[in-house]
Amino acid sequence: MIELKDVSVVYRGGTVGLQPTTIAFRPNEVTVLLGLSGAGKSTLLRTLNYLNRPTTGAVQLGEGRQLSDART
Repeated sequence: MIELKDVSVVYRGGTVGLQPTTIAFRPNEVTVLLGLSGAGKSTLLRTLNYLNRPTTGAVQLGEGRQLSDART
């Protein structure tokens, strides 16, 4: 399982890429991300694989195995 706990992303200059989000992706389930342009879909995906570091919150793999805390 991959879980985001209260993860947000704010870029330099103050642009919000992802509002605080908590979501779990469980094995053998399909998840669809839908939303308007600029809603944060790509930022969420980039945060899952750590191409974007979260500004707040944490990304966890499995049972409590944390990738890293946010920069703050």
